[in-house]
Amino acid sequence: MNASPWRGGDANDCQRRRAQNRASQRAFRERKEKHVKGLEHQLEDLHEKHQDLLQSYTRQADEVTKLTARIAELNAELEALRSCADQSFSDLMSPDKFEKFDAFSGHDMLYNGPECYFDKNAVDLNSEFALHSFEDSL
Repeated sequence: MNASPWRGGDANDCQRRRAQNRASQRAFRERKEKHVKGLEHQLEDLHEKHQDLLQSYTRQADEVTKLTARIAELNAELEALRSCADQSFSDLMSPDKFEKFDAFSGHDMLYNGPECYFDKNAVDLNSEFALHSFEDSL
């Protein structure tokens, strides 16, 4: 029969086995603690990244909201401009609409020749008078 350390075998073998078990358990606990600390550090890093991403998302969502509002404003402005442009040039220049803004009706504006005539002698006299008046003022 083999002597077992647990069944009254050699006391040295039993103590050596217990010491080996304690060392193995201590090593396991150290590896476990090191692994847990690594996971806690990784969790902190991920939590910081998550917070940064949330802030970035909030900023971008605000920017999207502002840009969406600006797009709506520009679309409204574009629609207003398009509705003005839908009126054709001929509609704007039609005589019935044009007369609304004219101080004179269209038939009163017929050309009947010059109402005054150009007198070259009067211009020469006025020019000579203007020249003398200018020289006197100097």
